[in-house]
Amino acid sequence: MIAMSWVVRIVAITGGVVGIATGLVAAVIAVLKYRQDRKSETHEESDIEQLLADTARKLAYAVRVKWHDEEEQRRIHDPFPLPVRWGNSDEGLFDHWSNITQLRTTADSSKLDLSGCLDKIVDIFERIPSKRLVVLGSAGSGKTILTLRFALDLLARRSDSDTVPVVVSISSWDPSTVSIRDWLVTRLLEEHPGLGASTQGGFSLAAALVDRGLILPVLDGLDEMAISLRAAALIALNLSTSPLLLTSRPVEYAIAVDAADVLTAAAAITLVDLTIDDLADYLPRTTRKTNVNEGRPETKWDAVVARLRQEPDMPEVEIVRSVLSTPLMVGLARVIYSDVRESDPSELFDIDRFPTPHALEDHLLDAFIPAAYRYSPRDAAPAWRRHGWAAEDAERWLTNLAIHLRVLGTRDLAWWQLRDTVPRSVRMLVGGLVAGIGAGILLGSVWNFWVGFGLGLGFGAGVAAAYECRQPIRTRPGTHGRGRDVATTIAGSIPGGVGGALLGASIGGINGLAPKALLASRTGALLNPLLGITVGLVAGSGFALAGRFAPGGGGTRASGGE
Repeated sequence: MIAMSWVVRIVAITGGVVGIATGLVAAVIAVLKYRQDRKSETHEESDIEQLLADTARKLAYAVRVKWHDEEEQRRIHDPFPLPVRWGNSDEGLFDHWSNITQLRTTADSSKLDLSGCLDKIVDIFERIPSKRLVVLGSAGSGKTILTLRFALDLLARRSDSDTVPVVVSISSWDPSTVSIRDWLVTRLLEEHPGLGASTQGGFSLAAALVDRGLILPVLDGLDEMAISLRAAALIALNLSTSPLLLTSRPVEYAIAVDAADVLTAAAAITLVDLTIDDLADYLPRTTRKTNVNEGRPETKWDAVVARLRQEPDMPEVEIVRSVLSTPLMVGLARVIYSDVRESDPSELFDIDRFPTPHALEDHLLDAFIPAAYRYSPRDAAPAWRRHGWAAEDAERWLTNLAIHLRVLGTRDLAWWQLRDTVPRSVRMLVGGLVAGIGAGILLGSVWNFWVGFGLGLGFGAGVAAAYECRQPIRTRPGTHGRGRDVATTIAGSIPGGVGGALLGASIGGINGLAPKALLASRTGALLNPLLGITVGLVAGSGFALAGRFAPGGGGTRASGGE
């Protein structure tokens, strides 16, 4: 019994030791696996961070090139940028200073003097702890020039870990249907399609950049949004305190603030008018010298500047002074009078022609295109201005584009929307005819041209109609539905069927006059309607179905990989 007892004890002890050893081995394996997983996750995260850093660097380069070219086209540095200046906005248009400076105090010591000029905009922005700034200015006051300079100066200082400023017009954003994040991702994908590539997490590069805070939105033109959306935009922007820069006209912004709230933690500056000294420094240097008097160059602008200084109370002088107070109007005057040798800027004071500031502004706007397009290929013009476009043609084309944008209710010109300038019925007809002719030529060599033409017309009309009818579904989020799919299918099949039937009947009737062609004509008259209807129905149904599952085809979800 004693021996048996010892055996049991030994077995128990051995089992315990084995159990402990097994548990230790399992624990060690679990720890090693955990460390390996963590290392793998760290390595994967490092790869993502490196990918995003490289992507941000490439995006920064693309943005820099784009806005540098824009400044050159606008001739902002020829001969030098107009002195855009600003001061602090009215207190009622921005948040508490303590919220902006992120200090727990309401004392005056938290206030910031944000006044400055164009080349100091990044310095001013970086002085704001919240990195949220609203830029207010009247029409033509230099808001766009400021945003370009802000983006370029910020990019010039950028390190690999810094954000990339992206200037976008906010007018196309509908805050009632899409978040600022999703809209910004969509805009990035539109302007930089390469950002549509997916990361390891399945998100697009554009979405990953926005989510990681590597994009600094520069939102231009709150005042250009629909009136009903401006307050909603401020409310949506206040859902976060991420850095941004927002521009607007003062009155429209004040109305939006009254309807909603100020932009949380954002400071605000207001652009000021140009001075006579600014005009005196700038305009004479934009044109050639007419004379040199005692070492002092004289130009056609000298008389204008002299009148502005010496007769400030004259009605015509007040009108000119009022109009030439913004960079936009000064830029127009420069093109019209400095660039055209035979023009005389003294005519600006003709109060009979320009009795009001509005009349003078209309004159500058009307004269701009003829002045800008005055050269022809045979003229001794600079290389970048040699073109074959007549001013009349350019004015007609630009007017058409302006009407197109007004119909769309936006100021953003998107080339992929230019097809909407052609009536839908014309697009459908052309698509059907092109497909019909192509199919007729192809099938006519092996069968019957008219049968092939009917088949092609049915297919072309079906595809064109289905594609055109699904466009509102793709461009207006939230309007997709089964009823619209049925309507698209019918719209795609009817034109093909009717076109094929009419063509088959007419051709069959004509050919039926010839006895030898009676059988062929009856076959064509029968087959063309059937083929047209059948192929049109199939094409319409197929493209309607494709429209339902196409990216962005019926939902509000942005193509950002979420």
